Amino acid sequence: ANGSYDVRLTVTNASGSSSWIRRVDVSPLAPVAAFDFSPAAPTTASPVVFRNTSTGGEASTIRWDFGDSTPTSSLVSPSHLYAAPGTYQVRLTMANVTGSSTVLVAVVVTVPPPAVAFTASSPAVAGTAVTFTNTSTGGPFTSVSWNFGDGTALSTAANPTHVFATANTYQVRLTVANGGGSSTVVTAVTVVPPITAAFGVSANPRAGAPVTFTNTTTGGPFTSLTWTFQDGGTGTGSPLAHTFATAGTHNVRLDVVAATGATSSRTVAVVVAPAVPVAGFSYVAGSPARTVTFTNTSVGIPFDTVTWHFADGTADVVGAGPVTHTFAGVATSVAVTLTVDNATGTDAITRTVSLLAPNADFTFVLVGRTATFTNLSTGGPFGTVAWNFGDGTPVVSTTNATHTFADPDTYNVELTVTTGQGTSSRIRAVIVVL
Repeated sequence: ANGSYDVRLTVTNASGSSSWIRRVDVSPLAPVAAFDFSPAAPTTASPVVFRNTSTGGEASTIRWDFGDSTPTSSLVSPSHLYAAPGTYQVRLTMANVTGSSTVLVAVVVTVPPPAVAFTASSPAVAGTAVTFTNTSTGGPFTSVSWNFGDGTALSTAANPTHVFATANTYQVRLTVANGGGSSTVVTAVTVVPPITAAFGVSANPRAGAPVTFTNTTTGGPFTSLTWTFQDGGTGTGSPLAHTFATAGTHNVRLDVVAATGATSSRTVAVVVAPAVPVAGFSYVAGSPARTVTFTNTSVGIPFDTVTWHFADGTADVVGAGPVTHTFAGVATSVAVTLTVDNATGTDAITRTVSLLAPNADFTFVLVGRTATFTNLSTGGPFGTVAWNFGDGTPVVSTTNATHTFADPDTYNVELTVTTGQGTSSRIRAVIVVL
């Protein structure tokens, strides 16, 4: 080992012995720097491993300079990742007290060939643009080439779109090159047939009546059928019934999704006829005497014509109303006819209107908790009859009524009747006991 040593020499003969001591200083050998590295063709994708193969004496100082302006290393056998391609002069210096040695080796670093990959938009539908996205790594790229496998021209776009004319499975090839070489990947892209949304509508659609919509799209099976109506309604499946509240032109949209993933939408303007007309009207007393105001309550708007006929010899009145009419003559009741017509049909109603002042009255028979009410009012016929039983139950509009009270109590039962000359009410107490 290195160091200072005392060396003793002893000589002996028959007459005796003699010793001599001398100090000897032992120094290490000077190191001889050397190294190798792996892989033999380094790239920027992975670190270069440097192996120190120096010989000679043990070094007290080790210094690696990787030639790329990064910090030096004092490890025996370091690894180093180069950020960019190039030729780097790697210097290893080995030193001890005896001396030093340096070796310089050129290390050529290249970029690795690209790792090629891509995606295609889904579903890929024939006749519709498919978007291809290059997801390769290892750029920047010096060239990009797409072969769509359908005999069409190659594309050099980074992320192209392509329209396949027919449904099939196509072997799409992407070749990408960079400073380190080129790579290719081939991926099967399945292109499905297109679908064209279509639907049928039941005959003679009318407002107020269910209209049936039936999907007639070909290319099923389908995973989704969604209907959207201009009036705010929606629905799914087929067939589907929808009722339009009003007549007119309504846009109806069907969105279809096939099991293949293909989608299609269709919007159709559906002409909805008015509902079958049902004539009806109400009236209230007006002023002066024998004057009545009539309100059209018919179903089936819009109406083409609305005609009021008063059987008092006066001319008919045409118009939706409200209509105020003073009856001629002295008759105490007069027939009034309302006729309405629309694009679907015609309907009429005739009601006899009393021109007498009403006087409400009634009697009742109570058996247990059930009362039978008999209307004794005068001045009819009545435009409206309303029974309020005073217990929170709905009002009843029949001429006579029967009602069962839920609990024992005193109930104020009110009868209200109207004619063309006014309104009259009568209240009677009904005492219900256990």
